[in-house]
Amino acid sequence: MNQTSHDPNSKTLEKTFYHYRGLMIRSLNDNISIPNKRNGDTVLAGILTLLMADAQHGLSQDWRYHIEGVRRLIILRGGMTRLVISPGVLPIILSFIHVVVLADTSSPASDMLIEGLNLNELHQLVKQYGGTGYGFQMCPTPLFAEIAKINQIRNLVSKPNYTNKDGLRKDAYAVLRRVYNFSPAAWTESNEFVTEESKLIVDIHQSAVALYCMSSLQSIGALPPDPLLRDNCDMERQILHELLERLLRKRPHGYTFWPLMVLGVQAVDGSPALRAFVRKNMTDLSASSGTYSPLAAKDVLERFWASGKTEWDDCFDKPCMFTTVLTVNRGQLPRKSSEIE
Repeated sequence: MNQTSHDPNSKTLEKTFYHYRGLMIRSLNDNISIPNKRNGDTVLAGILTLLMADAQHGLSQDWRYHIEGVRRLIILRGGMTRLVISPGVLPIILSFIHVVVLADTSSPASDMLIEGLNLNELHQLVKQYGGTGYGFQMCPTPLFAEIAKINQIRNLVSKPNYTNKDGLRKDAYAVLRRVYNFSPAAWTESNEFVTEESKLIVDIHQSAVALYCMSSLQSIGALPPDPLLRDNCDMERQILHELLERLLRKRPHGYTFWPLMVLGVQAVDGSPALRAFVRKNMTDLSASSGTYSPLAAKDVLERFWASGKTEWDDCFDKPCMFTTVLTVNRGQLPRKSSEIE
């Protein structure tokens, strides 16, 4: 529908979408009402699928209720580590982790989903099952793990009763060192990312994670307002802009949404041309992917640019979830999902 919003026939598509959305909700309610089905794999996948579908069309104002429903199901099933051994469930859990970790990057430090998760379990699953990065939208697993750690540091620093601020500062610098020590060349070679485009995407993610680390952790005080770090942010912003320009010159690319959002936050200190670049590519990405999220992110960024404020947490002063992922991979679930006693 987002791809054909100016087409007269889009109203018909809209009616069809809401019809099938209603069928999905009724099916979920039916399964939830049956004791031996309410905790099953189909319900787990269904809630996440509904979340993705709503996010694509800007409908999910209460998206955290979907996330909380999945989280409670996971707890009832014995945790993520136990769940992933069920046939076909691993892609669903990886989708859940991907949504939660990236949603926390666009949420206030004091109001994060990460608080309700077993972090040791999350890091173990990312390391063990992250694979070549396709589970996390082409973000290499080591870099995705660092995003989760940055989120954790942001959240801990925001707690008024947390006393080990010096320890967290050391952790913050350690994360930044690991991000810069990550070798895109070695990663692409070991994971057989042979195309120039895939290599460029890995470079883009390294730059974006470094920027997110410095910008968000300085915003909350985990990293100091060091002029050298500020200069490094400016340099990294320019690098990320150039990398994205090279990749997006030919066509919009769904794997660049999160890096483009990070660049958009940094554009508050950039030129009008940089803001125009982010604005245009968010619009193009929405049209090419058929998802609303890039337009929603563009609106948030434009309000931030006009606010006169400059810090990461000023941009995301309330929880936001953006995704260009179209659906949850349910293809590996058994035709008749096991009933849960």
